[in-house]
Amino acid sequence: PNFVVYETVHLLLNPEKYYNPKVHVIAGCLAGASAAVISTPMDVAKTLLNVQEKCISKKMQNQPIVGMVNSFLLIYKTNGIHGFTRGLRARVVYLTPSTGISWSVYELFKYILGL
Repeated sequence: PNFVVYETVHLLLNPEKYYNPKVHVIAGCLAGASAAVISTPMDVAKTLLNVQEKCISKKMQNQPIVGMVNSFLLIYKTNGIHGFTRGLRARVVYLTPSTGISWSVYELFKYILGL
C-alpha cells in the first residue's frame, strides 16, 4: 500500500511531476500512515506468536499458539476487534515521519541524478 498511496497522492498534488519537496513529504507521510494502519493487525498477531504471552497461554490451557489463524482468533476472543489495533498510535507516529523522510530523500536523489 505504501507505493500505491504515495504515487496516488503525489499525482494528485503534483500532476506535472516536478520536483517539489513539500509534495514528496506530504505524500510520503500519508503513505506511511496508511501502511501503519493496514499492517498493524498482522503485526499484533505476529507479536503474539513471537512472545507467547503467559496470560494468554493460561486461557489456552498452556498450549502454544500455532499459526496466524489461531493468533487472529485468540486476539479476537480475548480483546475483540479492538485487540487488532493495539499499538496503532505508536506505529503511526513512528512510520508517518520516517516514511515521509524516506520518500523525500529518494525523490531528492532522483532529482540530483537526473532520473
